[in-house]
Amino acid sequence: MAGMQPPLSTSFHLTPLVLASGSRNIKFGYAGNISPSIIIRNLVGREKYSRVMASGVEGMSSSFGDSSQRRCFGAEVEDLRGCHSISYPIGCNGHVDSWEDLEAVWGHAMNIATVGNEEGDSGSSTTSSNNNKLDPASHPLLLPTNPLTPPSTLEHQAEYFFETLSSPSLLHADTGVLSLYASGRTTGVVLDVGETGTYVSPVYEGFGIKFGRRRGGVGGRDVTRRVREEVFNYGRVGSGESWRGGDCGFFGGTTAEFELLYQVKEKICRVRELESGQVESNKSGKKEREEGDSSSRNDDKNKNTITNTNTNTTPTTPASSYLLPDGTPLTLPQHSTTSPLEIFFSPLLLGSESSPIPSLLTSSITSCDLSLRRTLFDNVVLAGGSSVAFGMPERLLKEVRALAPEYARVRILAPEGREGSDWAGGSILASLSTFRDVWVSKSMYEEEGGRCVLNRAL
Repeated sequence: MAGMQPPLSTSFHLTPLVLASGSRNIKFGYAGNISPSIIIRNLVGREKYSRVMASGVEGMSSSFGDSSQRRCFGAEVEDLRGCHSISYPIGCNGHVDSWEDLEAVWGHAMNIATVGNEEGDSGSSTTSSNNNKLDPASHPLLLPTNPLTPPSTLEHQAEYFFETLSSPSLLHADTGVLSLYASGRTTGVVLDVGETGTYVSPVYEGFGIKFGRRRGGVGGRDVTRRVREEVFNYGRVGSGESWRGGDCGFFGGTTAEFELLYQVKEKICRVRELESGQVESNKSGKKEREEGDSSSRNDDKNKNTITNTNTNTTPTTPASSYLLPDGTPLTLPQHSTTSPLEIFFSPLLLGSESSPIPSLLTSSITSCDLSLRRTLFDNVVLAGGSSVAFGMPERLLKEVRALAPEYARVRILAPEGREGSDWAGGSILASLSTFRDVWVSKSMYEEEGGRCVLNRAL
């Protein structure tokens, strides 16, 4: 493993840290590094059973008897998933449900981050001397935050890091702006398809267009719930008789099984491909607009493209089955592999009145100044873990071009590693020497209170 060594700094400022608190993953590391040193799941496990043997699991400190109040994090929950009741600090609406749990996850990430142990792994506990422990009180902290995050959330974060961890300075930055930094652009509109919602952030030459920001209520966790329904109704286990998922004992009823459904989703689900020439109405009450209304329109539409920066030339396609922990294969019929992700394009399937993501995107762009729209349509950048679903860029391109004005060329940029582009952009931004003057210092916070955090947030 490579060690978590800070990049060399030529200024009197200590190297900043970047802590991206996503609804699914916590990403933590030094600014200036290519990738985060710590990646752990943003969840908390509470033991469901009493420990009755002294040996337990190596490296895990536990007492005998009832241990239901003991919280576990990271690799400990992953390794003993079936023995824990799992909860998520960030709820389905993207808001924090339990500050106590979220702060505990932050503390765990910083505890396993050591100066001498780089990589920090993906959540495993690291044994090291206290001399190698990372001291958060010695480093400025950049906190990527979703657009339209409530001010009370930003103030609570500032209160925790300033007053509990004694951070010297911090700054909140829009995840959309940071994802744009990661793509090497200063102009574009970022579509962040995340775990608990979808966010749209337009930026033009470094200027964030706040009134163009949008939020959709459908996220990856909703997709996982749809996967649970498909597994229960149509799942087939084994190679013999066709048994339903519920009949075989796997139906995602426990929190541990729900975590397995995340892996099922990532392994075998895909976005439904529209047939050639088919344009859907996006269920928003708008008329379908046929392609090829005129030769000029045809020429313009032919310019629509998807730019994928993935350097891996091997085509990646979803698997046809998923191997359950007991070694039994689980398969789903074709319609069940595409149905869960369809809620991004038709939220009414969930009973949600949220706008489909193509409508969110076009609404954001068309709310901007007329002179900016052509450029924004030409620089749509995907971000977020749910955006890596197979077929997402292609489907999005077809639907957005049907909604876009005739003059617009739509280009979808699908960068490699976009599930972590918020952290990558924060790493770039916080390492710039020109960035020193925008931090909110602890003394400034003590003098002005939480208002200064809100005023300086990017």
